Amino acid sequence: MTLFNLTCISAFTIVPLSIPGFGQTQTMPERFGRPAAKVGYKTIGAAGRRSIRPATSTAAERYVFGRADLAVGDAPYAVAVGAFQTGRPPSLAVANYFSNTVSILLANPDGTYQPQVTYATGVEPDAIIAADFDGDKAPDLAVANWASGTVSILLGNGDGTFQPHVDYAVGSGFVTGVIAADFNRDGKLDLAATVEDTNAVAILLGNGDGTFQPQVSYSAGDSPEGAVAGDFNGDGFLDLAIPAGSDQVSILMGNGNGTFQPPVQYATGALPFGIVMGDFNGDGKLDLATANASSNTVSVLLGNGDGTFQPHVDYDAGTQPYALAVGDFNGDGKLDLAVTANVDSTLSVLMGKGNGTFEPRKIYGTGLAPWGMVSADVNGDGKLDLVVANTGFTWLSLTLTDNGHGFDPAHIARGHGLTSMEQRAAQLGGRLTVDSAPGRGTTVRLRVPISQQFVGRRKKSYTNG
Repeated sequence: MTLFNLTCISAFTIVPLSIPGFGQTQTMPERFGRPAAKVGYKTIGAAGRRSIRPATSTAAERYVFGRADLAVGDAPYAVAVGAFQTGRPPSLAVANYFSNTVSILLANPDGTYQPQVTYATGVEPDAIIAADFDGDKAPDLAVANWASGTVSILLGNGDGTFQPHVDYAVGSGFVTGVIAADFNRDGKLDLAATVEDTNAVAILLGNGDGTFQPQVSYSAGDSPEGAVAGDFNGDGFLDLAIPAGSDQVSILMGNGNGTFQPPVQYATGALPFGIVMGDFNGDGKLDLATANASSNTVSVLLGNGDGTFQPHVDYDAGTQPYALAVGDFNGDGKLDLAVTANVDSTLSVLMGKGNGTFEPRKIYGTGLAPWGMVSADVNGDGKLDLVVANTGFTWLSLTLTDNGHGFDPAHIARGHGLTSMEQRAAQLGGRLTVDSAPGRGTTVRLRVPISQQFVGRRKKSYTNG
């Protein structure tokens, strides 16, 4: 297994990782993301190299690390894997939040990568996927642009290059994620983009030639953060599961024609961000897992196969976990989970037991403030690898709730400070939201980055104190 880190120092960091319980050697070059002592490792092995293993691990639980850096853009936020060069190994596409670009790192046959080539996107790209939208067998890119309220499509030419981006409106701002699937069963890939500004998921049906129809939005719960698509009720139609800031996951049943039913919500840990699905207990029914940034947990919700889910069971995941990946990382035939912790700058792996429960996490260092992550076999060795994007800044999240009378924010008189607070949160690269209604109280959520690198750059946009 290989773990790739994309760091805020405009570098792409390669950390090879494997499971040595199957006859491999545990070695780690000097250049490693975090000191071993801080993550519970002890030193074993030969002079001149440091070999590590978790202090409580068995032989079948050891991992191998190594590391190399490649340049990418500013504040890499998300990453996708695709065979962008026909007949060549999988390459990498990185969404650079501050650069408003995508970095393409083409793979060489020997497992190394060529220097990045960048392509423009919309404003503040924060999610990216690779898929064939025009049917030419060459992967294309879809990029969610947080600030511009759009999804950018970059069609691939099959030789590792891409055409200029074409943008599709999905909301007025705060686009948090995008996925691709065939929602209307016409054999053409469609898009689903989650939009915090409208608390909705925007569906863009694909035409099969790389273009998309205008978006149609469906309610997705408060502050939706990405999505996964799967058949949760066994009717043969794709459904959606969307983590919502109201400490819930929203389930939208698909009708098979590209439309969706109203959401039904299930409780998770506090402030879910990342979400993955898989059959964690081997019963043939899809289950869900969410990364919960406020409760510092991963929630596992086992599916009943009829579109409903059992109450969540939580596992420790480090401080402010954001991204999840799922796969069989140790080759035992059972699905495991990997989760990034933004504040800790770590990656945790939770080995699955095959019955829907998971072992306590094993902790590994990453670059500063990891965010996005993807699992794929990027080096062709038949083992799943992990690719992690490290933004280089951490977040301050604040939630205030009361059970008072509440009010209608849409009809509040200007001059009471709400507009100014929303604008200043946005100038800092964050967001202030007010969720209130007469008779049900008020919840105020503030989320801003706290890195000096980020705040210093955003302070330039202030026009008054």
